[in-house]
Amino acid sequence: MPAEFAEDLLHRGRDLAPLRAAAYGELTRQLLVHQSMLTDRFLAQHWRHAMHHQYAVPLPQEDFMRCWGSSTSGDEKGWQYQRSNCELDSHVFVSGWLTTGYISTRYEAYDGHKLGVLRFANRYSASFRNESFGGPGNKDLTGPQCHERYVDRAGLPLRAVVCMTAYKKLPGLYNASVLVATVDASQVGVQGRFDAHGVSFDNAMKLSAYYLEGFGWAPSSQKRQ
Repeated sequence: MPAEFAEDLLHRGRDLAPLRAAAYGELTRQLLVHQSMLTDRFLAQHWRHAMHHQYAVPLPQEDFMRCWGSSTSGDEKGWQYQRSNCELDSHVFVSGWLTTGYISTRYEAYDGHKLGVLRFANRYSASFRNESFGGPGNKDLTGPQCHERYVDRAGLPLRAVVCMTAYKKLPGLYNASVLVATVDASQVGVQGRFDAHGVSFDNAMKLSAYYLEGFGWAPSSQKRQ
């Protein structure tokens, strides 16, 4: 953490009266300000796209988020994939139960030509199903509320699920997740995930729509309308 930020915080807080009641209200106010600035900065970025031969897959700018990737291991026996993760390295640590205020994205590109149609469909569907969005056992968050529908992106059909969980003690703040899968082909596909932690409902909707708008056909692909 750069020292100037710690010094500024020390100077601003030195003469403030201490909080003598629950701090959730002030914490909510500060986090709402933070998420508003974070959302504005993120939406001002232009997506770059993964180098896929068939699909345009949204990736954040590398000077805004840290990204890393991986690919198929040698023992996959026909199940080929490439994976990329990106995450904003500016988490807001509030307490042992809450780290929030950040955005992450991920995509996985699958090729099942060596598996055949049925085996690929089974593996591809299983990969989509195994995602977690938080559970009802979390005492600090509500259970996820999810909506699923099919989306058309310039002729590219997508299966999309949007889920949100609410912070029980921080009213107006949510975790939002978007899960996407291309469903146009029988032996290749891309699945993507976007997560925004600690955002307002309106900004969750804006970020979700922005992520979905980043998908489409690759410029070199012939499978366009």
